[in-house]
Amino acid sequence: MTHGPGRWEAVFETQDAAELRARLRRLGTGAEPVDLTTVRIDKSCGRPPQPAFYRVYLFVPDPT
Repeated sequence: MTHGPGRWEAVFETQDAAELRARLRRLGTGAEPVDLTTVRIDKSCGRPPQPAFYRVYLFVPDPT
């Protein structure tokens, strides 16, 4: 999906998949809901002893 000019801004990261789901749910249903099509999730593939982690970004459009 193309969002136009802008940048991806990291908003949180976690190693816990349940926490990831809860935070995404709050983003989509909070007082100022976020359009979830503007969310990107990167997952690192952890290898023992390092666990995997999720990093969540929101797209921030350039001001026009």
